[in-house]
Amino acid sequence: MAAERPGLALRILRFPITLIVIEALVFGVIGLPLDSIPLIVGDRISGPILLLAMLAALVIFVLLWKASRRWLEGERDREFALAGSARELGAGLFAGFALFCLMTGLVALLGGIAVPGVRSPRVTGLARAVADIASLRLGLS
Repeated sequence: MAAERPGLALRILRFPITLIVIEALVFGVIGLPLDSIPLIVGDRISGPILLLAMLAALVIFVLLWKASRRWLEGERDREFALAGSARELGAGLFAGFALFCLMTGLVALLGGIAVPGVRSPRVTGLARAVADIASLRLGLS
């Protein structure tokens, strides 16, 4: 038995060019204001509340993407699957941290990082004292 073909309206809706136009309009109309939240609120909202507003906007955007994939394109969403996402998030964070450390280390080795001073004299004195004690114990003096 052959699978039933979708109706003409659904075939037109799921045609790639139609999907591009619809999704560009939807995500453009919703995505641009979400991207402009810091510009819109200015100095009225800052710190953790701005971070929470941006995270809420991100969640709205992802849910809109999932709804678009499901109802407009008629496909299961494979981009934001929750299965295994914690492991992938951890691996991505670790890879990003490792790359950041590698690049910072290379810049430091090539002389691109200069430390003109450290904190207050009291903290510097404490660090010096710890270094002196360590060098005495290791017999470096």
